[in-house]
Amino acid sequence: MRPRRSLESRARTLPNLKHHRRSTVAKNAWRDPDLRARQSITTKKAWEDPVRRNKKSIEMKRAWTDFVYKARTKAGMKLCWTNPVRKKKGRDIMKRAWACSSYRAKISASQKALWADPAFRAKMSAIQKRIQNDPKVQIKRSIALKLSWARPGFRDRMSIARKKSMADPIVRQAWLLKMSRSWKKRTKIELKLLDWLKQNQVEYDEQSTVVGIRNHVFDFVIPRNEIVLEADGCFWHACAEHYPLKKDDRRCSQAIRDRRLADRCLELGWRIIRLWEHEINSGDFSKLSVALKGK
Repeated sequence: MRPRRSLESRARTLPNLKHHRRSTVAKNAWRDPDLRARQSITTKKAWEDPVRRNKKSIEMKRAWTDFVYKARTKAGMKLCWTNPVRKKKGRDIMKRAWACSSYRAKISASQKALWADPAFRAKMSAIQKRIQNDPKVQIKRSIALKLSWARPGFRDRMSIARKKSMADPIVRQAWLLKMSRSWKKRTKIELKLLDWLKQNQVEYDEQSTVVGIRNHVFDFVIPRNEIVLEADGCFWHACAEHYPLKKDDRRCSQAIRDRRLADRCLELGWRIIRLWEHEINSGDFSKLSVALKGK
């Protein structure tokens, strides 16, 4: 005969059974599309009320200031995402949601409306700066990135996603321009070349690309004369006069890239003019002057 369980054991099981029953009832209820539609309308109406939104916001802020609540929520999220079944389920739900064009359009519209508000942008900028300047967060991010790149298959997925996005010429062009403007700082020789172009009233585009040439941003482009300018440092670009290439030189790959770029420019009908560091520093812009007068 099976022994009867103690009262303590039954008391521990009871909440789990209640939770299971509630979960089953809720799942069955949400399968009804009419119920989902009604609930969606009710929620929308509730969130359209600014008083209610403000009240909820205050409640959430108060809750997150409670250390116990924060710790419990974090622990719950960790348990949830360490469960492979739960993680797969969550990913499948998100995939189905993002496959719906109306859902994507709705999210896009709401995000645009949010970011159009200057107060929201200023708030998010302040939060990002505070996070970036926190050394603990920097260490956490560094560890998370290292773990992500160490995972098998992550590099391949990232490579495929990047190739897909970069296959679009508009996306690639925009990315190149953005990166060149945000990352690259003007060098001293570029500033001197810029001054010369302004003094001689030459129309130019700074940090610009040329149609047909992928993954390269030129220092200056003169569309009227179909000329591209590169202000090259004598050492890194292997100037034959001051720093010629030697056997097994690490700068060989850069020299090969420069030659290939020059050939590609000629194929497309553009003339590339490389002004060396020593020429710019001595004020010798004769090559550029001749090229501008000749066309």
